[in-house]
Amino acid sequence: MFAPRGLANRSLLLIGGDFGTAVVTAYGTRLLVGHDTALPTPNKFNLVAGLLGLTYVAAIYFQDLYALERPRSRSAIVASLVAIGVTLAACFAMAQLASPELALGRRFYLSYIACGTVTLATWRLAIHSVMLRHGRLGVMVLGVGESGPLIAEEVRKREHLGYNLLGFIEKAVRSETPVPMPEGGKLYALASLGDWAPPAPVSALIIPDRGNLPFNASELLQWRLRGVDIVDFESFYERLTGRLPVTLLQESWLVFAPGFQRSRASVLGKRVLDIVAALVVGAVGMAIAALTAVAIKLDSPGPVLYWQERVGHDGKVFRLYKFRSMQAEAEAAGKALWAKTGDTRITRVGRVIRRLRIDELPQLFNVLKGEMSIVGPRPERPQIVAELSRLLPLYAYRHTIRPGLTGWAQVCFRYGASVDDSLQKLCYDLYYVKNWSLLLDIQILVQTIKVIVLGRGAR
Repeated sequence: MFAPRGLANRSLLLIGGDFGTAVVTAYGTRLLVGHDTALPTPNKFNLVAGLLGLTYVAAIYFQDLYALERPRSRSAIVASLVAIGVTLAACFAMAQLASPELALGRRFYLSYIACGTVTLATWRLAIHSVMLRHGRLGVMVLGVGESGPLIAEEVRKREHLGYNLLGFIEKAVRSETPVPMPEGGKLYALASLGDWAPPAPVSALIIPDRGNLPFNASELLQWRLRGVDIVDFESFYERLTGRLPVTLLQESWLVFAPGFQRSRASVLGKRVLDIVAALVVGAVGMAIAALTAVAIKLDSPGPVLYWQERVGHDGKVFRLYKFRSMQAEAEAAGKALWAKTGDTRITRVGRVIRRLRIDELPQLFNVLKGEMSIVGPRPERPQIVAELSRLLPLYAYRHTIRPGLTGWAQVCFRYGASVDDSLQKLCYDLYYVKNWSLLLDIQILVQTIKVIVLGRGAR
């Protein structure tokens, strides 16, 4: 998702390549095992091969091999594919017991997993090498300033996405004078930008301050006409990281930046999606909710449900409902406290339901009432909101959209337990508020499933 322009199809390339490799391997395995009586006819096997391909893609997704923002070494890729093979072996064994139509025989499944691990590892290592060696985009920054070091740091952390920081350009009276910069960068002091030949092809020129350009517009236009992407610091940072640079962000940039689409149809669509999702999840989770209520009651004294005041859409305070996961007197003094790792206030049942996010199920009632959405920034308590609004700029803007059960910050960042964590989550929340769409909501829901299954972020 965070790949630069021109390379944003990397995930699609990986998904298509994995699916195609897994499907071709299925047909190859069929030829390898011969005319096994357990195998379906060739026509029916087409469906089986497609399902096997989708199964592999899903397993690879849960191993984070599509997460381009997380670089992987060759050994880590192979280890992940071996782990996938072991997991799928258990899944295929259960599938044979669950449905006769999926009983393709132990010989086929074991051969398929062995061949699939080899073919997918070969494909992945080959494309990994190609991505590292080719398609890198040169990036230069027009001026250093306050945001220059931040750009350099973020680009260097994401070189595996195809970026290559070539250096910084400053205005100077004399001709080109390279000066060593920290972290191996270079500063080019130029009298004129238009006729200068950069040390390597430049794909993007980053403008830290559009109101204070060291060169005139005609020189920048010459670069743009040569195919160089001229982009301001905030937009590049947003594209690169999936968040907004809150500490350096000016409200004037938000006024003119693209985004903040709130058409009547899209808002209605989001509300319909909320209601349908809440009813479906509520119906499916009814049995789980009943068992959870019994477990909470048997585990510790106190009510099964509890409520807290939270700040919602347009700053309105509402009651948020949850299954109780802490001791009944966890906040006896009435002061809002951050949950911490290994928090002793959490009960035995509470640790389980917090890890699986079952404690959030009663909030489906808040969704049906219109106080919350399925996807949105997490609502905070009024005391915490008052403190964070005083300390963090732009914090109030996260209340311009309904809070959610899950959100962009929840799937991208760990559980927040401090003001610094809240600052990081605000960067993601404002990105969501600015770039909200139904497609982004669906992507967040898919990511949430992985977060729940893998137990990430819970405290």
